[in-house]
Amino acid sequence: MAVMGSSFPAAAYAWLAPPPGKLLAVGTKSIPFAQQLVTSDRVTLVDPDAQSLWENSDRLPSARMIAAHPEKLPLRPQLFSAVLVSQCLQTLPQHALPSLARSLSEGGQLLVHLTVRDDTVPWVQRLAEIVRKVNPTAMTSDGGLSSLLVLDDSPHFPKLDHKTFRMWVPVTKNTLLKMVKDSDVDDAEVLDEVSELYDSLARPAEPLRLPYTVHCWRSTVDHTRVKVDLLFEDSLRFRL
Repeated sequence: MAVMGSSFPAAAYAWLAPPPGKLLAVGTKSIPFAQQLVTSDRVTLVDPDAQSLWENSDRLPSARMIAAHPEKLPLRPQLFSAVLVSQCLQTLPQHALPSLARSLSEGGQLLVHLTVRDDTVPWVQRLAEIVRKVNPTAMTSDGGLSSLLVLDDSPHFPKLDHKTFRMWVPVTKNTLLKMVKDSDVDDAEVLDEVSELYDSLARPAEPLRLPYTVHCWRSTVDHTRVKVDLLFEDSLRFRL
């Protein structure tokens, strides 16, 4: 389900607003956030999938598109004032962070965003109980949140700020049923029970609202470690 829309908290955009200069957006999933932060002529978008870049090129019409892996950026160091990673840091290899750090200028910032569904709300907990009758693993993921603990251990971004924002996304009964089916649950009795749950909670002419937590992180790059990495890499190029 798409969660970037009119219900997305403006305060999250404001909190992650980058410093002046060029922005490197990592992955096509970062496009919606990048659209809100800066004009597209300040953006370089990198994604290893050239086809995906082509299909999304009209969303950032003035952006520079580069098909490359974030951990192997074909760019000179310290080119950007900020790097944005929205909804995809959990999919990147751990050694992508040193590469992103090298791309940042002095005082540059890493900006990370991840929106995950909040399954602690009582009615969502009840929904999970229903669908797990058929699929015990349904609605058990943390949305990739635990994998972002890699940020806490990065020597390139030692001072990490983290802030969360609440978001409530309207969801129709049909959308909720589709979400359940997408969890590999297509049992008629379970779907009927989900429909009954929806009807018992939704107000007339108003959809239910799914709760989400918007997680945002920002950190200024520590070039001390970046310089050590660069010297080590350069030393590998010498031939005797």
